[in-house]
Amino acid sequence: MNLTVNFQKQGEVIIIVLKGRFIGTESDNFQKQVEKFMKSGNKIVVNLGELNYIGSQGVSCLVGLTTRYNVKLANLSAQVKNTMEVLKLSEIFEIFNTVDEAIKSFEIT
Repeated sequence: MNLTVNFQKQGEVIIIVLKGRFIGTESDNFQKQVEKFMKSGNKIVVNLGELNYIGSQGVSCLVGLTTRYNVKLANLSAQVKNTMEVLKLSEIFEIFNTVDEAIKSFEIT
């Protein structure tokens, strides 16, 4: 299954829901969609609960978001969580069990 990207807005936070496989061929399309949607604001929660696989290009895209936006990851599937742990990406991203927890964390900072 290819990558499906959906955007939702909750207050000042943009929630990006990723579903499927985030591999190299999907990275350009993902970046274009984010740039098109992110006209204002900089708070993003990426919901990874329905992401089955993330490759190096997908990881690179997520890391790249951190240069322009305040990005938090939430609801990681087991496969993606394992990848994030192996790559030690918790040093770059704040990772939350749920989308609601990630959204609430913006209120604290």
